[in-house]
Amino acid sequence: MQFLRSYFIELILMGVLLAAVLFFGYLGYGLLSPQLTAQTFSGEAAFVAVEEQLAFGPRTTGSEASIAASDWMTQTLRDLQWRVIIQPYDMTVPEVVVSEAISDTQTTSLSSLTTVRARNIVAVRSPSNLADDVTPPVALVVAPYDSRLVADGDQTRAPSPGANVGGSGAAILLELAATLDLELSGHTVCLAFLDSEANRGLPGWQPPFGGHVLIEEIEDGDPDLIECADPRVVVVLEAVGGNNHRILYDPASNSSVSNAIWQTAAALEFDDQFVPSIGQPMPGPHNTFVEAGYATA
Repeated sequence: MQFLRSYFIELILMGVLLAAVLFFGYLGYGLLSPQLTAQTFSGEAAFVAVEEQLAFGPRTTGSEASIAASDWMTQTLRDLQWRVIIQPYDMTVPEVVVSEAISDTQTTSLSSLTTVRARNIVAVRSPSNLADDVTPPVALVVAPYDSRLVADGDQTRAPSPGANVGGSGAAILLELAATLDLELSGHTVCLAFLDSEANRGLPGWQPPFGGHVLIEEIEDGDPDLIECADPRVVVVLEAVGGNNHRILYDPASNSSVSNAIWQTAAALEFDDQFVPSIGQPMPGPHNTFVEAGYATA
């Protein structure tokens, strides 16, 4: 196996209701350099980014809140000098009355369908200090940003506010955009904010979800995404801001990438949060990237 160069490491600690140690590592198949550092990743700033998203309201796909939140994220990324690509796509979904019960065993009556416009946001940046004939390796970091149409644990069946699922991963990507040192890393980094992922499992919501659209357009050779083609590693952040969060190995993930992350966490004394145990298989956007053959954690 060809060993990859070390990936740059970012850590954050999210406090209060979103307490979790979160980090993005430039990952290697066996090689890591924890001493590489960039600007300090601020857990407080990431927490503020969660609050900013919540202020828009539930960010269900196609809603005014979703459009406003994605416009805000897009402008934030552009202000940070990232090249931003918008991927619009349509989904045909059921018209749902939120107060009606929806679960795996009890479904609402689906009297009609409607088309909603979804959109992924992809931010791209490459190092500027490389020779013209050098193509840097690609790291793709992904998080869903939409919120679920109904909060599964809420008896009122109201929309989820999306603080953890949707909010936490997107907040990490925004803070990474502000702090990653691309010149030091030597890698092209693509930060992908995925839409329409939160409603997986709800009646009538079927693929393609945001992850499917992103992969399809990358593999079809979309010229806007040429810098993100053939990623060496994919890191998917989803629901990583839980209270007293413990992050376990995902059984579907690439073992080399996962081992690199957890070994680095242990070296940095965050093994209380990154627990070296295998968790239960979970549905979610990470499986889309695993199934596409990418080295994903």
